[in-house]
Amino acid sequence: MKISTLSLAIALLSTAPAFAAEKEAPSAETIVVTASRTTATNSGVEAEDEISTAPDGAAFLARQPGIALIDNGTLSGQVQMRGLFGERLLLRINGQHFASGGPNAMDPVMHYAPMALIDRVEIARGISPVRDGPGLGGGVNTRLKQAAFGDAGSLAPQVDVTAQYRSIDDSIALGGMAGIANDRWRIGVVGSWEKGDDTRFPGGRIGSTSFNRAVYGVHAGLRTGPGEFSVEYRRQDTGKSGNPPFSMDIVYFHTDFLRLGFEGEVADGIRLETHANYAAVNHRMNNYSLRPVASAAATRQSDTYADTMGADVALRFGSAERHVRVGADVELTDKGFMLYNPLTPAFFIHPLDHARQSRIGGFVEGRAALGLVQAELGVRVDKHHAETGTPRTGPGFRRDQPIWRLPLAGRTETGRAPASMPHCGYGPTWMGSRHA
Repeated sequence: MKISTLSLAIALLSTAPAFAAEKEAPSAETIVVTASRTTATNSGVEAEDEISTAPDGAAFLARQPGIALIDNGTLSGQVQMRGLFGERLLLRINGQHFASGGPNAMDPVMHYAPMALIDRVEIARGISPVRDGPGLGGGVNTRLKQAAFGDAGSLAPQVDVTAQYRSIDDSIALGGMAGIANDRWRIGVVGSWEKGDDTRFPGGRIGSTSFNRAVYGVHAGLRTGPGEFSVEYRRQDTGKSGNPPFSMDIVYFHTDFLRLGFEGEVADGIRLETHANYAAVNHRMNNYSLRPVASAAATRQSDTYADTMGADVALRFGSAERHVRVGADVELTDKGFMLYNPLTPAFFIHPLDHARQSRIGGFVEGRAALGLVQAELGVRVDKHHAETGTPRTGPGFRRDQPIWRLPLAGRTETGRAPASMPHCGYGPTWMGSRHA
């Protein structure tokens, strides 16, 4: 069992100008610059504000101050904020957090945010607010396009369509949203389709960089009294897509998302926010569909899954500018991973066999404004638990034999199975530590 440390988040925003100390008159060679702060701790960026340079939203985020891209593949870019990435950041889609189905994070969060469907991204540049969930650094919440409530009682259509073409990989992307809404109801559908070849450069191309992805879904909302009920469902089918830094490429991702929610005033000065969500990821990858394989004995394929269920509830006492918020959330994850040689049925390894994780957390958060200064103070506590079954192997696998022999960065590395496997890496070519 693992119990997390106590997290404390404090954010101070100031708009007052900063002046140089006036201990002595500046010389003619000194330049004094006076300005107010222009980079907010929390900010939002519209997807249409900048030109798209890649299919994933991760490349779009990398153009923002303090954010970089870890390019593990055209559809597998990870967001890095001030040196932190992966689970150290709180990354969500439409407020939903979920586990990656790829052993090497081939499907990081932004894998599920095609540029054609992104409406805006909300960036927490400092410590991520405790109300959003656990995280060591900042956070990003990507909002996909959805139908919005209208201003009148009559139903009106809404359409938002995006089309893209990139000559560097001869790729095409088409997607958008179509819906109908009035001041009480809203309902819409979203969809996108993308396909691209290997990235080209003068005199050649980069292997294992082609991609294929489709997304479709439906969403709806109902206003009743001072609150809103919402529901959304999305399905994503990623086809064969390359991952040059890894020893395998994506064969497919089949992923379903479901989220229900209610937000509204339940009494004077009291607001209720509650959500329930589910995500199911099924994934296959191999080392022979998009690249040559050394031999039949070196052929490898991997099947994985990751199911995530979560729920949260919070009460806010006060106004949006000055309040106290109290809440709790829970997340349950079930993962599985199998590595095998499809040409040798007796050779297979189950490093993770129904690996289950659970987390339950609670928080208290306060916000107040004192003149030009806005302050937010939050305290969060989370309890984590994880367990997995005993790793299983097939009769064709020997612990003293190499699991793989692949050329990596100009050299050949060989991994062997450990004498025991108490800590199993969630990766396609290794079990245990760096080398199997």
